[in-house]
Amino acid sequence: MIKTYIVNLASSTKRREYMQNLLSPYKFLNVEFLNAVDGRKFTEKERDSQFDMARCIKRYGRELSGGEIGCTLSHRKFYRELLKSDQKYALVFEDDIHPIRDISILEQFDLNKLLDTSTPTVLYLSGDYWFYKQNEPIVNVFSGLGTYAYMINRAAAQKILSIDKPYNVADDWLLYKSLGLKFKAIYPYVIDANLDMEMLGSEVNQYSWGINRKKMSWSNILHSYRTGIIKRILKATGHFESKIKVRDGQIVPGLR
Repeated sequence: MIKTYIVNLASSTKRREYMQNLLSPYKFLNVEFLNAVDGRKFTEKERDSQFDMARCIKRYGRELSGGEIGCTLSHRKFYRELLKSDQKYALVFEDDIHPIRDISILEQFDLNKLLDTSTPTVLYLSGDYWFYKQNEPIVNVFSGLGTYAYMINRAAAQKILSIDKPYNVADDWLLYKSLGLKFKAIYPYVIDANLDMEMLGSEVNQYSWGINRKKMSWSNILHSYRTGIIKRILKATGHFESKIKVRDGQIVPGLR
């Protein structure tokens, strides 16, 4: 059994039902819904008590939206749940996923070997990641985008929570890389975001992607250029696993 947490707003019953129906065939998943944090409802005082906006602006050159902050806090809530349990690792899904491969593929891998380790490790099930090797079903990853489908072990959760007051988007994997996290991914990837979920209304993970270098610190500006160059080189050499977009069970043309 794989402990599986679903990040879901308590008020979002349609999404909860969607995920229950989606995952019910997979008996090897021990599913638990985790009430997400709705940062859109925070007062400024509530926000500042849990999130370091000044440090955030230095990193990204902009403020995060309430949805972005809620998403970050929701995933940290999940990490605390993992550490309170006796599980060595767990799987996390956001509530708007769409499998493009059978999730039971997870049973083909030695997850204990990959994740039951003192090395802080994250395993992506999603796409949009830059990687080093292409000839294996599990590849080593430089960085990726998204938090809608991944596995994480206790050591990685502890490292992330060592940031006492977060100042980052939930999928700032490069920040977590600087803490010593190692990233791996299933290649080709398994889980995509589901564009159909837009019809159920906006939810916690409302992203305002991008940075504004005019307001970033010099160290973060230099870091962004360096990582950008590495990503471009990896992509140019065929080491980028791009996600597709799915609506009504079909790939949306032109969005790969």
